[in-house]
Amino acid sequence: MIYLGFIQLFIATLFLISSLYKWINLGEFRTTMKELKIPKPLIPFGVFGVPLAELVVSVSFVIDRYTFPAELLLFALLISFGWSVYRARGKHLECNCFGSISEEEFGKTTVGRIVVFFVLGILLFVNRNIQHLATFTLQMFLISIITSLGIFAAYLTAMVLYQFKQSAVKTN
Repeated sequence: MIYLGFIQLFIATLFLISSLYKWINLGEFRTTMKELKIPKPLIPFGVFGVPLAELVVSVSFVIDRYTFPAELLLFALLISFGWSVYRARGKHLECNCFGSISEEEFGKTTVGRIVVFFVLGILLFVNRNIQHLATFTLQMFLISIITSLGIFAAYLTAMVLYQFKQSAVKTN
Protein backbone atom coordinates (compact mmCIF):
# COMPACT_ATOMS: atom_id res chain seq x y z
CA MET A 1 0.00 0.00 0.00
CA ILE A 2 3.02 2.26 -0.34
CA TYR A 3 1.56 3.69 -3.55
CA LEU A 4 -1.35 5.11 -1.54
CA GLY A 5 1.08 6.99 0.69
CA PHE A 6 2.79 8.30 -2.42
CA ILE A 7 -0.58 9.49 -3.75
CA GLN A 8 -1.22 11.34 -0.48
CA LEU A 9 2.15 13.07 -0.70
CA PHE A 10 1.71 13.78 -4.41
CA ILE A 11 -1.61 15.53 -3.81
CA ALA A 12 -0.21 17.31 -0.75
CA THR A 13 2.82 18.56 -2.67
CA LEU A 14 0.89 19.83 -5.68
CA PHE A 15 -1.82 21.46 -3.61
CA LEU A 16 0.84 23.15 -1.48
CA ILE A 17 2.51 24.53 -4.62
CA SER A 18 -0.84 25.67 -5.98
CA SER A 19 -1.79 27.32 -2.71
CA LEU A 20 1.53 29.12 -2.26
CA TYR A 21 1.60 30.50 -5.79
CA LYS A 22 -1.99 31.69 -5.50
CA TRP A 23 -1.06 33.49 -2.24
CA ILE A 24 1.94 35.08 -3.96
CA ASN A 25 -0.23 36.35 -6.82
CA LEU A 26 -3.60 37.07 -5.23
CA GLY A 27 -4.20 39.89 -7.70
CA GLU A 28 -4.01 37.56 -10.70
CA PHE A 29 -6.24 35.04 -8.98
CA ARG A 30 -8.74 37.82 -8.20
CA THR A 31 -8.69 38.80 -11.90
CA THR A 32 -9.47 35.21 -12.89
CA MET A 33 -12.43 35.16 -10.51
CA LYS A 34 -13.72 38.44 -11.96
CA GLU A 35 -13.36 37.06 -15.50
CA LEU A 36 -15.36 34.00 -14.42
CA LYS A 37 -18.09 36.47 -13.43
CA ILE A 38 -18.14 35.37 -9.80
CA PRO A 39 -20.57 37.67 -7.93
CA LYS A 40 -18.59 40.59 -6.50
CA PRO A 41 -19.43 39.89 -2.82
CA LEU A 42 -18.11 36.30 -3.16
CA ILE A 43 -14.78 37.18 -4.79
CA PRO A 44 -12.90 37.89 -1.52
CA PHE A 45 -14.09 34.55 -0.11
CA GLY A 46 -12.88 32.74 -3.22
CA VAL A 47 -9.60 34.63 -3.47
CA PHE A 48 -8.65 33.73 0.10
CA GLY A 49 -10.77 30.60 0.54
CA VAL A 50 -9.48 28.55 -2.41
CA PRO A 51 -5.76 28.85 -1.54
CA LEU A 52 -6.58 28.32 2.14
CA ALA A 53 -8.60 25.19 1.31
CA GLU A 54 -5.72 23.92 -0.87
CA LEU A 55 -3.32 24.52 2.00
CA VAL A 56 -5.62 22.64 4.41
CA VAL A 57 -5.85 19.71 1.97
CA SER A 58 -2.07 19.69 1.63
CA VAL A 59 -1.36 19.67 5.36
CA SER A 60 -4.20 17.27 6.16
CA PHE A 61 -3.01 14.69 3.65
CA VAL A 62 0.35 14.54 5.42
CA ILE A 63 -1.34 13.73 8.74
CA ASP A 64 -2.91 10.29 8.23
CA ARG A 65 -5.74 10.73 10.72
CA TYR A 66 -7.04 13.81 8.85
CA THR A 67 -7.20 12.29 5.39
CA PHE A 68 -10.98 11.78 5.42
CA PRO A 69 -11.80 15.48 5.88
CA ALA A 70 -9.00 16.27 3.40
CA GLU A 71 -10.58 13.95 0.85
CA LEU A 72 -13.96 15.64 1.27
CA LEU A 73 -12.37 19.07 0.88
CA LEU A 74 -10.39 17.80 -2.13
CA PHE A 75 -13.61 16.67 -3.81
CA ALA A 76 -15.28 20.02 -3.03
CA LEU A 77 -12.32 21.87 -4.56
CA LEU A 78 -12.33 19.63 -7.63
CA ILE A 79 -16.05 20.26 -8.12
CA SER A 80 -15.46 24.01 -7.85
CA PHE A 81 -12.56 23.73 -10.34
CA GLY A 82 -14.85 21.82 -12.72
CA TRP A 83 -17.48 24.50 -12.31
CA SER A 84 -14.83 27.12 -13.15
CA VAL A 85 -13.94 25.26 -16.35
CA TYR A 86 -17.63 25.20 -17.23
CA ARG A 87 -17.91 28.96 -16.56
CA ALA A 88 -14.85 29.63 -18.74
CA ARG A 89 -16.01 27.60 -21.74
CA GLY A 90 -15.72 29.49 -25.00
CA LYS A 91 -13.49 32.16 -23.44
CA HIS A 92 -9.72 32.48 -23.37
CA LEU A 93 -9.17 32.87 -19.63
CA GLU A 94 -6.01 32.21 -17.63
CA CYS A 95 -6.87 29.56 -15.05
CA ASN A 96 -4.17 30.51 -12.51
CA CYS A 97 -4.41 26.91 -11.35
CA PHE A 98 -0.84 27.09 -10.12
CA GLY A 99 -0.64 30.85 -9.82
CA SER A 100 1.96 32.44 -12.05
CA ILE A 101 4.17 29.34 -12.17
CA SER A 102 2.32 28.22 -15.31
CA GLU A 103 0.42 30.18 -17.91
CA GLU A 104 -2.46 28.08 -19.02
CA GLU A 105 -6.01 28.74 -20.02
CA PHE A 106 -9.02 26.81 -18.84
CA GLY A 107 -9.57 23.89 -21.17
CA LYS A 108 -8.94 20.22 -21.81
CA THR A 109 -5.72 20.19 -19.80
CA THR A 110 -7.54 21.60 -16.79
CA VAL A 111 -10.28 19.00 -17.15
CA GLY A 112 -7.68 16.24 -17.47
CA ARG A 113 -5.92 17.41 -14.32
CA ILE A 114 -9.22 17.51 -12.42
CA VAL A 115 -10.03 13.96 -13.56
CA VAL A 116 -6.58 12.69 -12.49
CA PHE A 117 -6.92 14.23 -9.04
CA PHE A 118 -10.48 12.92 -8.75
CA VAL A 119 -9.33 9.37 -9.55
CA LEU A 120 -6.46 9.66 -7.06
CA GLY A 121 -8.90 10.99 -4.46
CA ILE A 122 -11.25 8.06 -5.09
CA LEU A 123 -8.36 5.61 -4.60
CA LEU A 124 -7.58 7.19 -1.24
CA PHE A 125 -11.25 7.40 -0.27
CA VAL A 126 -11.84 3.70 -0.97
CA ASN A 127 -8.78 2.80 1.13
CA ARG A 128 -9.27 5.45 3.82
CA ASN A 129 -9.19 3.13 6.82
CA ILE A 130 -5.50 2.45 6.32
CA GLN A 131 -2.79 4.79 7.60
CA HIS A 132 -0.59 4.97 4.53
CA LEU A 133 2.15 7.29 5.78
CA ALA A 134 2.55 5.61 9.16
CA THR A 135 4.87 3.04 7.59
CA PHE A 136 6.92 5.61 5.63
CA THR A 137 10.50 6.20 6.66
CA LEU A 138 11.90 9.71 6.39
CA GLN A 139 13.73 8.58 3.26
CA MET A 140 10.51 7.29 1.62
CA PHE A 141 8.75 10.52 2.60
CA LEU A 142 11.45 12.70 1.02
CA ILE A 143 11.75 10.54 -2.09
CA SER A 144 7.98 10.76 -2.58
CA ILE A 145 8.02 14.54 -2.33
CA ILE A 146 11.00 14.85 -4.68
CA THR A 147 9.33 12.48 -7.14
CA SER A 148 6.14 14.55 -6.94
CA LEU A 149 8.14 17.69 -7.69
CA GLY A 150 9.78 15.90 -10.62
CA ILE A 151 6.41 14.87 -12.04
CA PHE A 152 5.19 18.44 -11.66
CA ALA A 153 8.34 19.81 -13.36
CA ALA A 154 7.82 17.37 -16.25
CA TYR A 155 4.21 18.53 -16.53
CA LEU A 156 5.29 22.19 -16.62
CA THR A 157 7.95 21.42 -19.22
CA ALA A 158 5.40 19.60 -21.39
CA MET A 159 3.02 22.57 -21.09
CA VAL A 160 5.74 25.04 -22.12
CA LEU A 161 6.72 22.88 -25.10
CA TYR A 162 3.08 22.54 -26.13
CA GLN A 163 2.54 26.31 -25.89
CA PHE A 164 5.74 26.89 -27.87
CA LYS A 165 4.55 24.51 -30.56
CA GLN A 166 1.15 26.22 -30.68
CA SER A 167 2.74 29.68 -31.03
CA ALA A 168 5.08 28.38 -33.76
CA VAL A 169 2.11 26.98 -35.69
CA LYS A 170 0.25 30.32 -35.41
CA THR A 171 3.21 32.32 -36.74
CA ASN A 172 3.58 30.09 -39.82
